[in-house]
Amino acid sequence: MDLIAYPVGGICCGLWKKSVVEESGITFPQHLKYEDNYWSSLIKCFLKKVAFLPEIKYYYRQNSVSTVHKRNVSYHFDRVEIEKKLLADVKKLGFYNKYYQAWEYIYIFRYAFNTYWIYQEQFDQRPLLKMRQVIIDLRKEFPNWNKNEYYMEISNQKGKCFNYLVSKAPILMALCYPIIKKARHRRNK
Repeated sequence: MDLIAYPVGGICCGLWKKSVVEESGITFPQHLKYEDNYWSSLIKCFLKKVAFLPEIKYYYRQNSVSTVHKRNVSYHFDRVEIEKKLLADVKKLGFYNKYYQAWEYIYIFRYAFNTYWIYQEQFDQRPLLKMRQVIIDLRKEFPNWNKNEYYMEISNQKGKCFNYLVSKAPILMALCYPIIKKARHRRNK
């Protein structure tokens, strides 16, 4: 469960045994971005053994013109489809109850709040109704999300405060956030 929930890196941060990949039958969803979120979360359910190396073997370079940094592009909406597909497949494969706390945390962290903030930062005209919908989906799927053991452990107090406000008033927070962001920027100068 810890391997699924903790952000230990994506596909590029591991070597995956070919037999595990083949036997699991897990493939990348076609024609959707953020497909690595789906695959890397689900394949971990099929692992029997994991080893970690104490040294860094992969260096990730941020590229400001890469696909994930493009603004105002519709593929950011693929993130919602990927996370919904992941949750549906986890239930279908019987991993939902077994690793409930991990799936709940992934849904909280990646589906709801990361998606909300991507919409906030990556669109000039923020998709307010879609931003509200990810929070509605969170409250519907996981009504006690703020009591999740991983969320309680991993999230810092400031993040929990922002997420609480977003969960109560997603559109109002979206509208207020640019003002908050400006004030924080001025204060930090």
